Amino acid sequence: MTAFDQFEKHLSDAGDAMALRNVRSRRRRRLATIALTGTLAFGGVAAAAAPLWQPLLGDDQRGNPTTDRSAVPADQLEAIGALRRPQTPGDRAEATRYALTQLPAHRVAGVRLDGVRAITPPDTDVELILIPAQAASEIRDALCLFVADEADGGAMSCFATSDVLEGGATLQTAGPASAAPSAPELRPTKTITPSDRITTSDAFTGKNPEAGLMDFYGLVPDGVSRVRIDSVDATVRENAFHLRASEATSPRSIEWFDRAGRPVSK
Repeated sequence: MTAFDQFEKHLSDAGDAMALRNVRSRRRRRLATIALTGTLAFGGVAAAAAPLWQPLLGDDQRGNPTTDRSAVPADQLEAIGALRRPQTPGDRAEATRYALTQLPAHRVAGVRLDGVRAITPPDTDVELILIPAQAASEIRDALCLFVADEADGGAMSCFATSDVLEGGATLQTAGPASAAPSAPELRPTKTITPSDRITTSDAFTGKNPEAGLMDFYGLVPDGVSRVRIDSVDATVRENAFHLRASEATSPRSIEWFDRAGRPVSK
């Protein structure tokens, strides 16, 4: 073999080796792509399989309100710490599921399920259900409060963010609050008057357990630790409170105090 033949053979061998390396490199890239695609596909399946919370809203009598997956508005998140914490299994428990079945489709639309919270105010074992919604009657970005009632099923009022900031987000009930009733027949009765500037109250009330007294459930902004009405004090937990006072009391007369006992202006 001549020197030229040897040189030609070396070039051929080098070309074959380079081609083999290119094939192996392409194969590795293809296998990596397949593995990555498989991982993404598997992840996609896993994500799709994760169940969304889809509780029943309303019923055949009240209709079925729509839901809305948009975030709770920033001004509500800023004012209400209970909305900033993560939703827990307790927020999705029986009391909440019952409350959601009581929503009337002609009044409430675009329920923000991720913002629903179940709060138990101090000095009571009754859960107050906070239900953010895109709209409640004429109120945009409403905050609805619901509490179950032994006599007639429950009471609900919906408020604007400004109502919370001005001390007007108060729900009044005349019937004894309770865990979720099994078969309520709700009859809407106005319990908050137009003079209180709360125009979207649907309270379902029963027989007054104590003549002349009503239960007040309310939502207050961050920074309010105690409330007072008619010399009756109540502690705030997760922006919510409960107290019993005269039925003649205006919700707007409730006083606010911070953790140090100093008055909080509205």
